[in-house]
Amino acid sequence: MKMDMLSTLSYTTFNDFYISIKKIRYGWMSFNVVADNKDISYDASYLCDPLNDLLDVAVLFAGGPKGKAASYYPKLNYIGNYFYVTHELEGDSVIWLFKYVGEELTLIIWNGFPVDMDALYDLAVADFDDQSLPFTEQDLTQKLVFAMKGSLLTFAKTLIDTFHNLECLQRWEDDDDEWGFAYSKNQLDFFLKWVYKNSALIN
Repeated sequence: MKMDMLSTLSYTTFNDFYISIKKIRYGWMSFNVVADNKDISYDASYLCDPLNDLLDVAVLFAGGPKGKAASYYPKLNYIGNYFYVTHELEGDSVIWLFKYVGEELTLIIWNGFPVDMDALYDLAVADFDDQSLPFTEQDLTQKLVFAMKGSLLTFAKTLIDTFHNLECLQRWEDDDDEWGFAYSKNQLDFFLKWVYKNSALIN
């Protein structure tokens, strides 16, 4: 019998989910992520593309301008039905794992994957069935920060707010790199229209 290890996690909704960028400077982006009266703060390095990677995953789920094929988004990391974004901390990482099935979005965030990235691959290939793998449910709860399920639309609104708030961030005169401030206008425009259309359908 299949044992879905992810089903044993305690999930919250996206209703109070919030992502804020506090500062971008010298190739570091300061994140603060809040949900369910918990939060995590960390500095993501220029070795990754934190917000753009999150936008690509969300736009893909929404059936973006290039369609729903993951192959059109070459920077995305995916294993079967799972997509993951790695926020590089240079020495550690924060892992965002996504799954979108039947109009339900699942997002799990670890402050460093509890085992290693090879283990993440093995688990995702096995669809988090532990019957033939040397992992336990307790392994998945180590370093777990958030486990959420809910509407892609709610997550989308949070992400759009995060991009809009970039315009309010200070740009430092001695740091003229566009990293962190540059993103795909086409992707965000598509997302804005998708959110407006789907919000109207619900309301």
